[in-house]
Amino acid sequence: MSRTIVTNSGSSFLTSISSERLIGAICKEVGGKYFEDFDGPVMAYEMTSDEVKEVCVEIKNFLTRERYFRFFEKHKHLFSKDATIYTFVSFVENLVNDLRDSEGYDCI
Repeated sequence: MSRTIVTNSGSSFLTSISSERLIGAICKEVGGKYFEDFDGPVMAYEMTSDEVKEVCVEIKNFLTRERYFRFFEKHKHLFSKDATIYTFVSFVENLVNDLRDSEGYDCI
């Protein structure tokens, strides 16, 4: 089951349990806001517009460094069996777009 996300801009932002775990891990990796539960990092329950802008910059910077290859290898279990590094990069690029378009969000 995923969370219901209400964005400040009215844009849509869909997640799943796996993607919320991956978003949390990415945010933790880049120093962004996330929530820690019994099983590790998960997506933050809310982010302000400023927090979203900051994490988007950090995530974009993350994709310019080679460390994201190791990160993908560590977290590829959150994807389907046939996922590639390109699947991961596409997910992260879409995440940045969704976060940016949200202008901040709350989970209800």
